[in-house]
Amino acid sequence: MKYTVVVSNYWIGKVKYQRGDIVKMSEEEFSRHGTKLHPYTEPPKAKRKTKSAKKSGGPSMDNQVKISGDPSMDNQVSGVENEEV
Repeated sequence: MKYTVVVSNYWIGKVKYQRGDIVKMSEEEFSRHGTKLHPYTEPPKAKRKTKSAKKSGGPSMDNQVKISGDPSMDNQVSGVENEEV
C-alpha cells in the first residue's frame, strides 16, 4: 500500500524522505511508524474535454446588407448636424 510522509524529514531504514513523498510498504510496517505517515489516495483522473466542431463562418446575406449599407439608411441623419459656412 502507498503512504505519504507528513513530517518535514523522516528516515525509513537508510533512506531519507521529505514531506509529501510517497512510500510503498506493507500495513504491518505502517503500524510501526505511527502518525508520521498517512495513507495515500490517488486523485481521480480528469475526464478528457473534447472541442466542438467549428461552424463554417462565411458572412451571411443579412450581414452583407448591414456592411454595404441599406439605401433606406441614406436618408437618416447622423448625430452630428452639418453647418454651412
